[in-house]
Amino acid sequence: MSDPNPPLPVQPLAYATPVGYQHNVSLGPWSDGPQLITPTSMVLPSRCVKCNADCEGYWLKKTYYWHTPALFFLIIFPGVLIYAIVAMIVRKSATIEVGLCPVHRKRRFNFIVSAWALAGVAIVLVIVGLGLNGSRSTESLGAMLALLGIPVLIAAIVMGVVASRVALSPTKIDARFAWFKGAGAGFLATLPAAR
Repeated sequence: MSDPNPPLPVQPLAYATPVGYQHNVSLGPWSDGPQLITPTSMVLPSRCVKCNADCEGYWLKKTYYWHTPALFFLIIFPGVLIYAIVAMIVRKSATIEVGLCPVHRKRRFNFIVSAWALAGVAIVLVIVGLGLNGSRSTESLGAMLALLGIPVLIAAIVMGVVASRVALSPTKIDARFAWFKGAGAGFLATLPAAR
């Protein structure tokens, strides 16, 4: 006895694979001119992000933060405290592991050590300067040393910021992607262009 509802033959779908389609689509990173674009969480390739040399298995894991530059106007009007609170609330973050070669690792280390050394000198200048304010003969020298500690401390802070940005500096971060400046041209040349 034959089946009253025989199965229909399977028909192939009438479309072609789209041009440019790749089964394993890259998840980043990409280059966009002088900028590096990554997802907000990524381990970069095993090459120095500055010079494209072998990073010898070393990655610097860093969380970068960014907010729209328009928030800096809050410093002028409501003040630094309001700016800091709003910036903490609305900032976006990206955690990236960046490869650094021995040369750029040493440069970053030197900046960090120099920043801490300058901060120590600034603290000593202020303490010694305040200690010399007790007698009239050394009062002017003490004031001068204490005041000299302020620009030295500012220099230490600037050097610390430079040390933290030896690798990359964010120009924009949104919910999915992060844009960075500071990657070397050789490293960027090895990446696919952003679409």
